[in-house]
Amino acid sequence: MLRARLGVVLAIAGLLAATARAEDVSVLDDRPFVAALDRALDRMYDLDLEGAAGSFRELAAGRPGHPIGPLLEAEVLWWRIQLDPLSTAHDDRFLERIETAVRKAEARLKRDRRDVDARFALAAGYALRARLRSLRRDWITAAWDSKRALNQVLTLRELRPHDPDLNLGLGLYDHLADAAPERYPVLRALRPFFPDGDRERGLARLHRAKRSSKISRTEAAFFLLQIEYFFEARYLPALEEARWLRARHPDNSVFHLFEGRIYSRWRQCATADRIFREVLAKRRDGAFGYGDHQAEVAHFHRARCALLDGRPVDALRHADAAEALAERRHSTFHSSAHLHRGMAYDLQGERSRALVQYHRALVRRDMGTTHERARRFLEQPFEGGGEDGGEE
Repeated sequence: MLRARLGVVLAIAGLLAATARAEDVSVLDDRPFVAALDRALDRMYDLDLEGAAGSFRELAAGRPGHPIGPLLEAEVLWWRIQLDPLSTAHDDRFLERIETAVRKAEARLKRDRRDVDARFALAAGYALRARLRSLRRDWITAAWDSKRALNQVLTLRELRPHDPDLNLGLGLYDHLADAAPERYPVLRALRPFFPDGDRERGLARLHRAKRSSKISRTEAAFFLLQIEYFFEARYLPALEEARWLRARHPDNSVFHLFEGRIYSRWRQCATADRIFREVLAKRRDGAFGYGDHQAEVAHFHRARCALLDGRPVDALRHADAAEALAERRHSTFHSSAHLHRGMAYDLQGERSRALVQYHRALVRRDMGTTHERARRFLEQPFEGGGEDGGEE
């Protein structure tokens, strides 16, 4: 009897020890978990958001005190936000899930300052929150969240110096710390409070993340696309990333739209127009992820390309369509629609009508260089050629 009881005690002790060891192992070192997470992330990037959310819930169910559950819920919500960036319908739930993940991570750090998963969760949570705050033009708060994320990544580099997934955070910070203050002057005053960045080193790190990371490949490619498009204006590398993403996730409307935007900004208008016709056809067919935002961007670029090609009638048609959507959505495309319409009227020789549109563009919220161009065309009529009709 004593031997039997001792056997039970030893068995229970062994089970507790095994559980404790499992809790101490990072999820990133759990190969079956990482493989399942990678598959679920692919579903998310395919915009199977309901399917991805279900997979994430299954993964989180086995780790109830772990911050990865609410963090993955926030990832799905972030993709819902990207499909309609003007809508704030998901903001509160997104921020609540981030706060929950942060609380769970901080509770783990109180028990163990070297808890890798807690620090990964904090880094990812702060970075996600910074992205939403940037989208909502809350630049200062976004910058501080970015610094909080960096602090966690730097600590993780000490704990796991060879972890390839750290290249995503390090590379993103490196590039944006160098490049963002040039694009957003409000950030320049914060430079003394932040570590220096290096934009080329940042790009190199992001490429390493795309090649070698366990779960950050797609995210690294998407950041490379956005950096090359918005910050570097290098359209061939941006297109390479867009094609890589589209080959893996052809039903993702965000990647689809970016492919068209790159060709448009690159002035490859025949290809851009074909892609935007595809986008508008998918919207008409009710494809998930193809809504008013995608249609608005498509009409904006089709108007822009029509102006570049000297087709004022087509430019007016697409400017009208973009403005109708902008009116419903209260978006900044209002100003560009008036600008494009004024430029089209100038091409048709209807100067008085063009002047009305340029003045209307100036009373709407600026979009890129829309106001600057409207003022220029008030002084001198648009005559076609090199002017491209604004930025997006």
